[in-house]
Amino acid sequence: MIDPAWPESLFPEPRTDAQEGLYQHLVQSHTLIEDLGPIAQEAGVGTLVLSHMVPGNRPDSTWEGCGAGFDGRLVIGHDLDVVGVGAPA
Repeated sequence: MIDPAWPESLFPEPRTDAQEGLYQHLVQSHTLIEDLGPIAQEAGVGTLVLSHMVPGNRPDSTWEGCGAGFDGRLVIGHDLDVVGVGAPA
């Protein structure tokens, strides 16, 4: 997912055609923070684990917004985290 504030800061308006293309690529190639919770809710996800967060240097508080509109558990992933899948044996 992507923090939309990041590409907006990289390519503030007005944008050249090339800048607009890069901006659109970034926001269309990733799920926006505000869209992720409702998508997970509709899919019936029990636990939403975040990975591939763009940019990767944002604090966890940035990614907490991904849980808006989602009733399940939100896990903000970090490098080398291990997350189990399925019911325990």
